[in-house]
Parts: sequence; structure tokens; C-alpha cells
Amino acid sequence: MSGKQQHLTGRRSIGEVSAETVAVVNFLKEHGRIGRPIPYEAISAAAGRDVQSDARHILSSALYMLTRDHGMVFGNLRNYGVQLLDDQAVSDGVEAHRQRVRRMHKKELQRQLTVRTGNLSPEQRMMHGSRISWLNIQYEMARPRLVEKTTKLTPLTSSKEGLKEWMQRPRGVEAPATVKKK
Repeated sequence: MSGKQQHLTGRRSIGEVSAETVAVVNFLKEHGRIGRPIPYEAISAAAGRDVQSDARHILSSALYMLTRDHGMVFGNLRNYGVQLLDDQAVSDGVEAHRQRVRRMHKKELQRQLTVRTGNLSPEQRMMHGSRISWLNIQYEMARPRLVEKTTKLTPLTSSKEGLKEWMQRPRGVEAPATVKKK
């Protein structure tokens, strides 16, 4: 597609980044400071379009690129803008994600348990049972007590350095025992 056709249709090939997205990436790289909110109005001015309505995809792509390419993670400030997160805030996001996953799995389990299996073929029943088992495993794995217990048992993998060491270990070598058996 020629540049003129691209401009007229507004369509780009996969992998091409719009000038607006690049402008937002550069703006956020320049102005992003931990603890300093950046209002949507300023981001919209940098993009030349309203990133809260018709051009939300521009901000979404820019935030994805900043995380992927520069290790900069931004959090949304509802109805205001975005803010660069420090490592602790990013790490704390795991707990919110765990809670959200647990809620989603609980709702889906409730939905799936309404299925009348008598109306399903034997193959469909088997698949349905497998799916319910998978959802239940995921739901149970996200229990707070299980997460705490797992965290206490794996101090080696609870830091970046420990995780790196664990990943580089020779295969067949187990982690050192961290819990004394009684």
C-alpha cells in the first residue's frame, strides 16, 4: 500500500506503528516520572487526537511498547491519566490480578455448572468435565493461603537473582531444601 493510499484509508500493515503512537511513546518516555501523574489532556495533545475516546488504541499501543521495549510500566489513574509505577507497585499488581482471576473463575464455574449434561453427547460431556476440572484447579490455585504457603516454600525464586539462578541451574538439579522436615 503506497503512502498516499495509507493516508487516505488510515490502514497500515501489521507491524507498522502510527506516528501518533510514536509521539505518545516519546512523550511518556520524556515526561514519565515515578509518582508524577500525566493527564490524558497532555497525552492527547502529544498524539494530536483524544486518547480517551476515538483514539484509545494509540495510548494502549504506546503503553504496551513502553513496557515491552523500555521496561516502563504505567498505571491508569481513573478519569485523569497515567502514572509511571515503581517496582513495588508493579509487584503489588500480582495480588490484584490473583483476586480478579479467582473471581472470574468462580463466575465461570457457576455458569458451567448450569449445563445439563444429559443434553450433551458423550464426547461433549467428557470435554465439559475436563473444562470444569481445569477451571476448578485454577480457582483453587489462586487461594490466598495456597499462594502464601507457596511463597514461603520458595524463597529462592522470590527474587530476580534467585529466579535467574534457578533458571540457569543444570537440569536434574533440584533447589536446596528450604523447609526442615519434622
